[in-house]
Amino acid sequence: MTSSRIDLTSLCIAGACAGDGKSRDRLVERFTPVLLAQARFRMSRPIPGIEPEDIVQDCWASALPQLRNLAPRDGGWTPMLLKFLSVILLRRVNDHLRRHVRRRGADAGVGGRDTDQHDPMDAVPAEVTGIVSRLARQHRECVVQQQIANLPDDERRVLLLRGIEQLPNREVARQLGVDDATVTRRYQKALERLRQSLPESIFAEL
Repeated sequence: MTSSRIDLTSLCIAGACAGDGKSRDRLVERFTPVLLAQARFRMSRPIPGIEPEDIVQDCWASALPQLRNLAPRDGGWTPMLLKFLSVILLRRVNDHLRRHVRRRGADAGVGGRDTDQHDPMDAVPAEVTGIVSRLARQHRECVVQQQIANLPDDERRVLLLRGIEQLPNREVARQLGVDDATVTRRYQKALERLRQSLPESIFAEL
């Protein structure tokens, strides 16, 4: 059954698609903290010369021009946008890993030169880059970052996989080596903690 509710995410997307810079910036501010959390989670092995905020900026460079192609899920935009952003972010992490491997091979004299001259950051508005950089610098003080970091480790991992990357319960259970019921229980506990501490956050819409 489709819900008729209109959440903050849908308003921001509609405004951004209409060319409203404030709506675009609000969207970036709203979702960048969770994308930074995902990037740090997925970059547990650092990529030389690449920081999590670089990955997030690349993600927005690709995502912003494609917002018009999104459609809500069961009347809600937040889960669909999170899935969309997380897929792009994971691709960006993999792209940077491949480039690092190619560069390392070239430095060792066993690989070809990276001929890809396209920089996705050329497509990111300066305001967006500034927002991501500012939030990255202030992540220790960012309430969203703090609350995610304060979650028990097992709940945080489930939140990142199930809530942000929108993986199905069965896949999350497989990756973590637990059963579906445990994933559901941990996810609900994590959401409840965040809804209580972050009443105006995106977690209220999940």
